[in-house]
Amino acid sequence: KEAAEAGDGKAKAAKKEKGPDCDTYYSDSYSFMGIHETMLRDAPRTGSYHAALTRNAATLVQGKNVLDVGCGTGVLSMFAAKA
Repeated sequence: KEAAEAGDGKAKAAKKEKGPDCDTYYSDSYSFMGIHETMLRDAPRTGSYHAALTRNAATLVQGKNVLDVGCGTGVLSMFAAKA
């Protein structure tokens, strides 16, 4: 049993040395405020989302429930609510 636990510990240590996997690295990057500020300041990106929601509100949003999964700052939720 001890040998199995030691082997398991080595595997965990090797994985830790490699660093986080791509999904973890990507997800963790959103825990820093700087990325949210960067996205909010990206006028073409944010403006495109706003335009898409407001121009298509009658068919996409009005009278429907909208769920913004992982909403971060909530700006897209606010655009949908206003549309």
